[in-house]
Amino acid sequence: MAAVDPRNLNLSESEKELLRCHQRLGHVAFSKVQHLMRSGVLSNSEATRHLHTSCCKIKSSLKCAACLFSKQRANSTPGRSTSVIRDRQGVLRSGNHLPGQEVSVDHFTACPAKGRLFTSRGKSADKDMFTGGCIFVDNASGYVNVQIQSILTSHATLSSKIAYENHCRDHGVIPQKYLSDNGSSFTSKQIVDHLTSFRQHHHLAGVGAHHHNGHAERSIQNIISINRAMIIHSAIHWPELVDTSLWPMAVSHAVFLWNHLVYLLVSALLIYLPDQVGSTPSSMTFMFGVIPLAYVLDKTIADGKKIPRWKPRSTHQQDLGLSLLHPSCVPLVLNPSSGFITPQFHVVFDDWFATVSSDADSLPDFSSPEWLRLFGDSAPLISMFWMTMN
Repeated sequence: MAAVDPRNLNLSESEKELLRCHQRLGHVAFSKVQHLMRSGVLSNSEATRHLHTSCCKIKSSLKCAACLFSKQRANSTPGRSTSVIRDRQGVLRSGNHLPGQEVSVDHFTACPAKGRLFTSRGKSADKDMFTGGCIFVDNASGYVNVQIQSILTSHATLSSKIAYENHCRDHGVIPQKYLSDNGSSFTSKQIVDHLTSFRQHHHLAGVGAHHHNGHAERSIQNIISINRAMIIHSAIHWPELVDTSLWPMAVSHAVFLWNHLVYLLVSALLIYLPDQVGSTPSSMTFMFGVIPLAYVLDKTIADGKKIPRWKPRSTHQQDLGLSLLHPSCVPLVLNPSSGFITPQFHVVFDDWFATVSSDADSLPDFSSPEWLRLFGDSAPLISMFWMTMN
């Protein structure tokens, strides 16, 4: 039984609704969810609006199992305090007023375990599977774009840069300056020559000074945190089909969620969020921050034909987020039988896993090597100095 199930008497209806929205929005902080509820963007009826008003009055700290598994950190040392230098807040963003004026870029290695391709049946050679990616963060707007890579070489990074710039130009934005660390993938002759040919500036962060590239570092932390929580949430509720090689799809969906959250929470996104065709901030009410169960209509019925009377009319598959090439009502789903990932329109979501059952004995072993190495080693806590500057 899920925590948001009506039979759960430990939580009130308003607490269940707050937890539902928390899970739907990628397991972001409850305070951010309450902020969105106050604005009314998550409400689609008067009754929901009244319920969200009650949710905003909740002062007690709710707990989410997936967040505790994926985000818990060490308690602070007694007797020590950290202060924030307020007059330095926003220093990394100063001078960047237009999209494309400066873009922070960095690599991330998601996990030693390889990630499957979007176009394969899960049987690709290890050398072709994803190992990490390149993240681009527009310093003026906060817009995030991730290009998943199979290798983190200069050639692959250049291909990611070209794909990002094509994505920007489709929406009237031309990147003018890049900020990166001193890695060989960003300082190679191939990259430098490409930047010079397009008259683009390139600034480097100091060696060991990760806060100089704080936008990219912080965005990696945000996206991986959402990604990890979504996968663990699905593992808790549907352990039979959990697959850690699906992290590239979870990363793509986490980026989609984060960009829309930035739009709604900060209202400072100067360019329209172009991830989905026909997607608007109002579509937040239809988002899923987990990897839910999906029931896909049989293709024969979708084509207007008939099937045998006693044959099931749908199959259960796994939702992997929205497609980047289709309207926002068309998700990508994974067929466990064939291994194919396809865009589907005739889909019914079971986003609370109400049609499947799980118990404590069927949960994955989160202490196993596979799970411990899912996202690599956790980085040390980032200093509060530059965390607050983002």
